[in-house]
Amino acid sequence: MNFSIKGWGYMATKLGMATATKLGLTAGTKALEACAMYPGPKGATYADVRAACGGPQKNVLKRVEKMGHKITKTKVVNPKGRMVTAYRIVM
Repeated sequence: MNFSIKGWGYMATKLGMATATKLGLTAGTKALEACAMYPGPKGATYADVRAACGGPQKNVLKRVEKMGHKITKTKVVNPKGRMVTAYRIVM
């Protein structure tokens, strides 16, 4: 399953989908789509996830963290020139 985020040119990777499935998320849900974005090399911002899923899906990161996986945070510049935080799931 691949999906793109309007305006960001981001494609969910097979690694991301495999990671999301491994975490026990239900196929076809927005939580799975959101979780598939975070394992990428640069992670994803809340704006990325909001654009793809219609909401920030912050609960996904909390759920993954409770499972014992590490969430890294990196400051990045968005297309509007503002500093935002990109989150990445480290397996």
